Amino acid sequence: QQGLSASAMYALGAAMSGRAPPRPAFQLLCWAASKGGLALVRHLLTLYPLPTLTCSAAGAACLLLHATASGSTEMLHWALYLCAEAAEAGGFDCSSLATYPAGIDGETPLHRAAKLPCHYGDGDGDGDGDGDG
Repeated sequence: QQGLSASAMYALGAAMSGRAPPRPAFQLLCWAASKGGLALVRHLLTLYPLPTLTCSAAGAACLLLHATASGSTEMLHWALYLCAEAAEAGGFDCSSLATYPAGIDGETPLHRAAKLPCHYGDGDGDGDGDGDG
């Protein structure tokens, strides 16, 4: 059977209309971030202010992990901004979120970033892939 179950459709509809509890809305936000769905992330944030979804280091690291998985630089920038906002609301230091074990088996956003294929050159700044600067 393909497609969403009736309960999943109901949950999606509730989240998209601003009627879902914070936890399912946050899960949808993370899913959208992992897919690079910036429009959906923006829409959800108009319905749910970030502090109502999460203001914990664990939640912020989870969001950062998912945004990193998208491979989208724009999504990652948005997530970093949102993590700083969550840190301000929650009173935690966001400087170590990249190494916070937020994923399965303790995966961190930094681990996830290291697994992504590099599409931006070789790190020497010239983008040609030869490593010579």
